Amino acid sequence: MPTAHHFEQHFRASATVRDIVIGMSDGLLALFIFGYVKGRFTGLKPVRGGLRTLLIGGLAAGAAFTIAKLIA
Repeated sequence: MPTAHHFEQHFRASATVRDIVIGMSDGLLALFIFGYVKGRFTGLKPVRGGLRTLLIGGLAAGAAFTIAKLIA
């Protein structure tokens, strides 16, 4: 991938930011895929099921992160 070197240089100073971005994108993709598959089995339109699960899961993750930051 030609842009991989650019991304590595860009995030070299902040590996934590890189790890968070990669983790979030992987997690969001997994939520969408799970919702898509769930939609196919439950009769809901697959894309709608994927987006719904992505939205609800993303909000739940954000709430959990916020609560953890407030407690710690």
